Amino acid sequence: MKVAPVTFIWTAIIFNFCAFLAIMIWGLVSQLYIYTIFFALGLLLWVFFFFSIRPFISFTAELLRTAATIAGQYPSTQLTAFFFLALKVGWIFFWSYTVLLVQRRFSEGAIKFLSVWLIFSFYWTFQVLLNLVHTTVSGFYATWYFMSGTWGMPESPVAASLKRAVTTSFGSVCLGSLIVAIIQTLRTLLRNSRGQRDNILAAIADCLLSWIEAIARYFNEYAFVYVATYGKSFCESARSVWELFEGNGLSAIINDSIVSKVMFMGNITGGIFVGIAGMILPAAFGVTGGLRLFISGGAFLLGFVLVGIMLQVVSSGITTIFVCYAEDSEALRRNQPALYDAIRETFGGAVVNSNVVV
Repeated sequence: MKVAPVTFIWTAIIFNFCAFLAIMIWGLVSQLYIYTIFFALGLLLWVFFFFSIRPFISFTAELLRTAATIAGQYPSTQLTAFFFLALKVGWIFFWSYTVLLVQRRFSEGAIKFLSVWLIFSFYWTFQVLLNLVHTTVSGFYATWYFMSGTWGMPESPVAASLKRAVTTSFGSVCLGSLIVAIIQTLRTLLRNSRGQRDNILAAIADCLLSWIEAIARYFNEYAFVYVATYGKSFCESARSVWELFEGNGLSAIINDSIVSKVMFMGNITGGIFVGIAGMILPAAFGVTGGLRLFISGGAFLLGFVLVGIMLQVVSSGITTIFVCYAEDSEALRRNQPALYDAIRETFGGAVVNSNVVV
């Protein structure tokens, strides 16, 4: 990915196009014409989307190459991500054990009340752990952006960023995570009510909440960059994100759309390679049949998850560099003039109000 980011991007684009085309052909052959029409429209929208994002491919590729290179130079970013993965797994086990204790020791009426709290606590804690990784990585990339090559660059920038994330920025991380956790809790309660009876209003509400959750997650991703970079509160960061989107919103969305497809393609690729290894190695030890397929499937999932964790670090880095570049492109010109020139070339060098816009 550090060597050929443009190749990765084009591979992801072609993969998505072929997926739409294959499903459309399958629907046509199977005489499922509704599916055919639906995915034909999706294919047309994808073609329109492709021509819309073409001017941004080189720009995103430069950000991708830079973020991946920096992550490779500082492997502690990956270690931080895996450390929090261990905390997430530990939290899942602890939460599950707590649920079992509640079911054994409380009455049915108390269980209904406590279930809401347990669901909420699960989502909130999980979101906090997830966003602490993003905030830590964002703080590290911001430190690199503003201080690389200067006397102010810390010896351990990842550790310094982690310290800020779990101390001065922890309240902001909890507040932003709280918003998403409340939405997730409401969706879970609605889905449970739909399971008990056919409730069309609950289905509509769940759909609306899913959109709100997606928007909140996307908004938080940028808000936590401001929290990590400038030490702002969550509310102040939210205002900064709104101002950023007013001038650069379309570019941010297009950039993130390209990145998300590359990340997914990277996850699939990692899963395939590990899955193939999981298919070959058991055969060397005489394992055959269904067990071999089970091991290969598990290896695919393992590779998918592990590669996803590593690429999430790169994704956070891309978002951070984008925000920092939009807010203060001069800092990059002072500290990394070669990268500054490369980004301006790929982006066309458009500048408005002293800030680079997309």
